[in-house]
Amino acid sequence: MARLPTFVPKAQLNVRAVPPQLAQLAELLGLENASATATARADVRMNDALPAVTGAAWLKATLSASAPPVPLPAVLPTGGGPLLKIMARLSAAAPILPVTNPKRLIAEIRQAAKSLAAQAMPQLAPIQAVPRAHLQNMTLAARLTLALRAQGICPMALAKVDASFSTAQGLGSPAVRLKAAATFAARLKVTPVQPFVLPPAKVDLAVKMAAFAPLATGPQAMGLPPVSDPNFTKMAMAAIAELAKVPAMPIPTDELMDAVAKLESLATITEAFGPDALTPAGVARVNAMLNYVARL
Repeated sequence: MARLPTFVPKAQLNVRAVPPQLAQLAELLGLENASATATARADVRMNDALPAVTGAAWLKATLSASAPPVPLPAVLPTGGGPLLKIMARLSAAAPILPVTNPKRLIAEIRQAAKSLAAQAMPQLAPIQAVPRAHLQNMTLAARLTLALRAQGICPMALAKVDASFSTAQGLGSPAVRLKAAATFAARLKVTPVQPFVLPPAKVDLAVKMAAFAPLATGPQAMGLPPVSDPNFTKMAMAAIAELAKVPAMPIPTDELMDAVAKLESLATITEAFGPDALTPAGVARVNAMLNYVARL
């Protein structure tokens, strides 16, 4: 809350559209770095690692090997089915909220709603007034700028607008780095792309494993037995029924999430362009950089 005033723009944002050259340069440098440290594609690695069986066959074999056979439907629901999806979400929330204690959960939500209404929402009002389109432009420019710096070139230094970030990170001459990228681009040749190698059975197995992996330990956070336990379904339904009694609380969720998204964007902007990025001078520097990049 103490940092919120530093995120409020000091004037009306007026950021030009981000030219495609900024994203193209980031993609080119990413391709150059990937070529230098090339590894086998993920589908090739997975094809070597996974057995050639469907997800249903793998689950039946796994459950039969570790416990008495558990009857499974002929077609397993994608993602584990509604019950397991709900349990996965509750298990993720369990370390933060007392989901196993509905009375305590209600008390904490009421306290959170009261605190948000009294403290957060009034201070978030100026953030809500920031023009969405201009904020999106500046956020995109900030994310691409951070991505380019991570790959050895700062567009602010390249445009001769602000060399402080490049100097602080020891990135060297941006002109030399750009010339190296252009040389790499000139050497690129179109080569045939190897088709996707995973057969349907292995794709099905990979999807099932990804969906069920969090459930290996997730139920423990809810105080429930493993999903292979015959009592799991009954106990999980009972826990969900208790949580269903929790009344809806007066929290302006949409407004709050919108403000949080804007705060994240503003934090990214200040990281990329400095603490004065949201002042008229800061916006002018960003626009000068974007104008330069548009002429590349």
